[in-house]
Amino acid sequence: SRLVEKSGKVIGEGAKAFQQIEQDVASVAGQVQEVSRSTEELAKGSEEMVTAVKIISDVTQQIAAISQEMASSTEEQSASLEEVATSADALARLGQELQGTIARFKL
Repeated sequence: SRLVEKSGKVIGEGAKAFQQIEQDVASVAGQVQEVSRSTEELAKGSEEMVTAVKIISDVTQQIAAISQEMASSTEEQSASLEEVATSADALARLGQELQGTIARFKL
């Protein structure tokens, strides 16, 4: 009878221990699921950041290309203005020569 009591007590303690283990396993499983969800959110956030950085890089490249085009256009306009100035000087000299030639024919 004592043996039966002791066995019953041991079985009861074992059952309690198994219940505690079951609760602990359930708790750990919940924590693992939470970590898994957090990891998925981080991965999604990382993908969004990579996409944003790519967009910024593309915009930066477009701005660089536009800046190059503007610099090239500015150089072309500057060269054109120099040609116009040179032509204006040449026309002014021709005008003076023409006036000198006309002055010789005046009586």
